[in-house]
Amino acid sequence: MLHNSGELCYLGMSKAKLCVLLGCFYLSSALVGAQSSKTHPDEVSALQTIKKSLIDPKKNLANWNRGDPCTSNWTGVLCSNTTLDDGYLHVTELLLNGNQLTGSLPDELGYLPNLKVLQIDENSISGPIPTSFAYLNKTKHLSLRNCNLQGSIPDLSGIPNLGYLELSSNQLSGPIPTNKLSKNITTINLSNNNLTGSIPANFYGLRTSSPKTVSILHLVSTNSFLAFVNTRN
Repeated sequence: MLHNSGELCYLGMSKAKLCVLLGCFYLSSALVGAQSSKTHPDEVSALQTIKKSLIDPKKNLANWNRGDPCTSNWTGVLCSNTTLDDGYLHVTELLLNGNQLTGSLPDELGYLPNLKVLQIDENSISGPIPTSFAYLNKTKHLSLRNCNLQGSIPDLSGIPNLGYLELSSNQLSGPIPTNKLSKNITTINLSNNNLTGSIPANFYGLRTSSPKTVSILHLVSTNSFLAFVNTRN
């Protein structure tokens, strides 16, 4: 079919508008996709506060100042491979061991709700273990060995999946919390601290009540308990 010049011009403009509309659609889709590949804003804020609270003399956490925690591969930050229903990536592991960090541990460490592994061994961090650790509902592995931490051990009984607890070689003091730990616990090491008082009664049954045998129940070294657990049975 033949078209006059006016019709051709109109058709050309229509195609141009269509291309513009399609371009806007794909750009919008790309932006939505970009947002879905970002770390949840609350977790970004928590990590930023954690960095401010820690002193990093070797600049091991220098890349925490740029980009996104999950997509920019911040040092020691591991994330889920896929987004959850909220469309964001989430921090699942925080591995800061052996970085010669000083400073203190902020409450924001407990504001990473999808954290499964928290390991900050072999640093020189002062101050207490944050009570906010009780909010780490998905944590399975908690290790703060040899970090110079002081104060009491917080109540960790609200962490339902906790299987590995390593708090040895610090300066923790006072009694062990009496609330019962997770039924999934397989390793507890509280040795080489300044703990006092009696070992809670619920520790006596850990080896038999846990579905998995408790492989390490190390409490005694340098602590001053009034009663002791026989860990050889």
